[in-house]
Amino acid sequence: MCNIGLKRASRLALVAAASVLFSPISAAQGQSHDSAAGSATFSRCMKASGGVTSAMKACLSAEYTRLDRELNVTYKSVMKQLKTPHLRTRLVESQRVWIWRRDFDCKLRVENSGAKGGTAGDIIYDDCRVEKVRDRIKWLKLVPRNPSYLTKV
Repeated sequence: MCNIGLKRASRLALVAAASVLFSPISAAQGQSHDSAAGSATFSRCMKASGGVTSAMKACLSAEYTRLDRELNVTYKSVMKQLKTPHLRTRLVESQRVWIWRRDFDCKLRVENSGAKGGTAGDIIYDDCRVEKVRDRIKWLKLVPRNPSYLTKV
């Protein structure tokens, strides 16, 4: 029984390591400072974490907080740039759906990883949310030049 527990723990550790290694976080290291690449501070933090779960969670939390602020600023800016009440309403609806979808997709990513309920699952979930917010910021920045995006939501 102990061997099975150790094997499962080893698999979970591998899943956590792979999720970090192959995530946008790892790809972002060494790239310029923008929301798509991640902050230089975040890259340094993850590198310094040495794979320690609590340190990685702290890095992900700080990066999510930074990105969430950027998302809010970007959202407000886009809202001001939209010409009609209809487009502004569509943006609000789009954002509500996106929040639900972000959380659902990240929960699903954890469930599909086999790491549900463990610390590896927490890292996968937090990493997913960081990735989703980065992507949403990029999308929002395109909306003022492409308001038709809101009719396709």
